[in-house]
Amino acid sequence: MFKRYKLKPKVIKPLAVRSRSVGVSKRITDEMVKILSMLRHSSSSVRMRGAREAEALECISEEMIREIMKMCKSEKKEVRALFYRITHKFLGKALPAELKSWEEYIMLYLETMLTCSVIDVRKDGLNMLDISMKYFPEKANEMKTELMAWLKNDERIMSLDPKYTKWTCDIIKRQKSLMALQKTKHPVATFDSKIYLLEDSVLINDLYKSTNYQSI
Repeated sequence: MFKRYKLKPKVIKPLAVRSRSVGVSKRITDEMVKILSMLRHSSSSVRMRGAREAEALECISEEMIREIMKMCKSEKKEVRALFYRITHKFLGKALPAELKSWEEYIMLYLETMLTCSVIDVRKDGLNMLDISMKYFPEKANEMKTELMAWLKNDERIMSLDPKYTKWTCDIIKRQKSLMALQKTKHPVATFDSKIYLLEDSVLINDLYKSTNYQSI
């Protein structure tokens, strides 16, 4: 009689794909794969749940940033509100080197939102402008001419309609902030850097990473 053998199941190793780093880790973990699939889901509620789970992570992949950025132009107000909350959280704890990974997407979507035909999305474009002035002042300075032109155009159009009075005031406020924006140098943290945690800012090698639009 021949002895019968059972085939052993093929061992599937955890996914370990190299990716551009945003946080500490350079590997896409199984948890990240699950969250990424949620962020790509067709349902807005599933995407929002994926974004909330991503918020709890210490680091996220560039693919996740790409999917999270798409939320900023959603037609649903709650989706856009969640986007700004989690984006502020990620950028607030990011080191200068990590901010470069966000800069490309933030500035790209800033132009898209400020020129969008959807009124609510264009309104929220002012929030994206706030983010760019706060975290990427040098880049905002480079685009100052284009940004001022878009804001001026909206101001002229919206000032004709009384129901957009608040929006017009918000536009004027951003124009003043943009004009007062100074070129700043981001502090670079190395292994031998002197870092001091202050109440509302971080001092790195005598340079501030402040929470204000203008850094000292």
